[in-house]
Amino acid sequence: DCQAAASSAATLVSTKLHPLDVKTCKRESLGAFMRKFLPHEQAFLTVQRMVDLACDCARGGALIVIASRDAFEEAFDEDMQECGNGPKPVVQTSDSGYMTERLRGVAVSHPDFARAFQEFTEHSDTDRWPANHPDQAARGQPKDGAFLINFSGY
Repeated sequence: DCQAAASSAATLVSTKLHPLDVKTCKRESLGAFMRKFLPHEQAFLTVQRMVDLACDCARGGALIVIASRDAFEEAFDEDMQECGNGPKPVVQTSDSGYMTERLRGVAVSHPDFARAFQEFTEHSDTDRWPANHPDQAARGQPKDGAFLINFSGY
């Protein structure tokens, strides 16, 4: 099963890469740059909205991956949420699917997405949702993981 496979996994060896050439810029410059390389207007709007959320709403760290559906399907096993035996990784939730269900069908442009993103990135001593959270399904769940966002904004 997936849990057994995950617990017996070997340590991953890091690949030696060249140092990153990090540059700083204003959001307007970033927007102009992104517009050149993103495949369509909706992809640009989605990336722009997530940059805005990361800069304006995040209360802590966040890992955000934005890509086309094809790119996600190429990167992950065919059934992205099942334990696969193939060479590709699978997507697994650490919170019993809480954030997936909370944000299912909610566009990144919707205020409910911003609220959930802000709550998720809020640090706690346990890195978990508080035991008294209004949404009972969140209580005690880990706040670990990444936001995998399709260019469509979902």
